[in-house]
Formats: sequence, C-alpha cells, structure tokens
Amino acid sequence: MAHTRRPVADHVRWVTAQQIDLDDEPEAFVRLRPGKRVMTLRQGPKGCIFLGADQRCGVYAARPLGCRVFPFDSEFDRHGKIRRLELIQATECPYDLTGHHRVSDVRRQQIEFRDEVDAYQAKVAAFNELQRKRRRSGRALLASRDFFWFLGLT
Repeated sequence: MAHTRRPVADHVRWVTAQQIDLDDEPEAFVRLRPGKRVMTLRQGPKGCIFLGADQRCGVYAARPLGCRVFPFDSEFDRHGKIRRLELIQATECPYDLTGHHRVSDVRRQQIEFRDEVDAYQAKVAAFNELQRKRRRSGRALLASRDFFWFLGLT
C-alpha cells in the first residue's frame, strides 16, 4: 500500500466462503456487515492488479510476502533442514521459476510469511470478537473500512 500510494481498499477484494476454498482456515474469515468475508488481493481483467503491460510485477521490490514465497510450499524441521519442498501448480509464475533460489532464502521467507499470517489471523480474531460484542449489545456490525482502521491501514 505504501509503495503504490493508493488506499488499501484499491488493493482488496472481499470474497465469500462460496468463492474461496478455505474450509481448513476459518480464522481467515472477517465478520463484516454483509457477512463473513476473506480479504484477498484484487485481480484485474488480466490477472494481478500489479502486473504491468510487459506482464512483469510492477511492485516486485515491495510485493506481498505471499508473492515472495510463491511458488514454493515448504516445510522445515527444527534445525532448518528441508522436510518437504513442492512447487505450487495453481498458476503460472515464470519469474519465480528461474531455479536461482537459496534454501536459506526460501526458509526465511516461509518463516516470515507464516509469522505474518499468524499475526494477521490474531487481529482477525480480535476484530471478530469486537463484532460479536457489538452484535450481543444490539449495535450494528462494522464495515470493511472499519476493519482497515482496526488494522492501522488508514
């Protein structure tokens, strides 16, 4: 958001449980006025909103951690050794399939990504608890812009 100097709402798409397969991640759902939603990166007509006309990432240096760890799905033991390393085949991303990846970088980014996800999900849980209290007291649920404010993104 800081890199693009655009409001967070310009980067976000809210999706319902029917639009995304997150059955095993209920902690990702934010309770909003219209119902439970998951915040995802907005897509444009030709894919990621950050893709330039040359089909290269326009925010590469500041890209989200989810993009940095892509296309790897990895697992490391407590000593930092690889237990499992798979390529995610969900989409084509030729710029990260160069073969020039150090294991230490993949491990560091994976740990950073998981820490970021855990911190975000803790904030979602706190926001959802606030929403439950509002509902119990008969007050209206907050909207997505309130969630952004709660996260400190406005």
